[in-house]
Amino acid sequence: MAQKYLFFSDGRFRDRAIGEIRSLFGASECRLDRSVRSDRFFAMDMDAPPQAALDTFARRQPILTYNMVPVVAELPYQDNGNSALAAALSSVLHTDRSFRLEAINIVSSSGENANSIETNTGRILETMGFRADLDTPQDFVYVVLFQKRIFIGLLSSGMKLNYRIDYFRHGANSGARKLKRAEFKLREALEYFNIDASRASLALDIGAAPGGWTAEISALGGRVIAVDNALLAYGSIKSRPLIVLASPDRAKETSDTIAQSSPGSAVTVVEDPDSVPGGFSVLHIRRRAQEIDAPLLAKFGRPDLLLVDANVEPETSAQLASRFADMLNNAATLILTVKLVDDNVDKHVKAVTKGIEGKYGGIMLKKLPHNRSELTLFARRL
Repeated sequence: MAQKYLFFSDGRFRDRAIGEIRSLFGASECRLDRSVRSDRFFAMDMDAPPQAALDTFARRQPILTYNMVPVVAELPYQDNGNSALAAALSSVLHTDRSFRLEAINIVSSSGENANSIETNTGRILETMGFRADLDTPQDFVYVVLFQKRIFIGLLSSGMKLNYRIDYFRHGANSGARKLKRAEFKLREALEYFNIDASRASLALDIGAAPGGWTAEISALGGRVIAVDNALLAYGSIKSRPLIVLASPDRAKETSDTIAQSSPGSAVTVVEDPDSVPGGFSVLHIRRRAQEIDAPLLAKFGRPDLLLVDANVEPETSAQLASRFADMLNNAATLILTVKLVDDNVDKHVKAVTKGIEGKYGGIMLKKLPHNRSELTLFARRL
């Protein structure tokens, strides 16, 4: 008997994601359900049992698909149907295993939002003897509202999978500091590639303006050298001391502009690299990346995390990563955004991977939820 799976991806890449899944599992094994797809997910009927399919997905990690969820139950949508939904969920959950419920409303006329479904249905389940655990659940149960249908999915903990399906709603509630898309994108990269930024002794952020990635790394406890000819949004960077290294002919203009655009931000502008205090939290070198050489960077240490999120073509991003490779610590981590300037994804992937060959290894690529027309690349310096 065929098993239905939901695959979550970006609608801009849906056709490519479908092709990717067919290639992963075998085209003859994957039957697309054309009645169940939107710009957030698509459905396939497959002969592979859930454990085998999930193991393959976790092991192969497709680039364009965020995650997959096996459907364990389906029921028609009913207004105020939390009791019916809880009854359906009770047939797939176990009272001796904790659970976390995540709901997502996709193209549904439901009057309830996902938060209320999670709260109200979760309370009913707890009265039935099931134990909710938002932090370390043993089972992850999903409620997907699509048109007049409800799909229930179930995953067990302990697999190398991303257990979230509604990245944007949960991302909006990620903490007291309001994050921008670039910062979400970096957080997703750190989580997906299992990078602990707080353990990086020094990060180098190339093409840093307006400073979202620098602000995020510094907020996580990392020291950062930000490189960009443009000024940053210094008010969003909370770590201090915050130093700007500007050339003598631009130092006064830099100070005056910062005083007007970021008053009270406690930024110190210096002209001489030797005047930069060794205990800086964030150092912004106001130069183009091509003007940074090894002797200058060596004054401040050897970074073990290189970030490249410059708005340039993939070949140029690869050139920047290669240029700075010899200035990094051994086995330093690279996170690089591959801008997809046209629809030829394969061409851009090939260009950027070829461009960093010999300098970096362990290359992995992923379309993260907050990526738009771009991919995120991870690698280690050789």
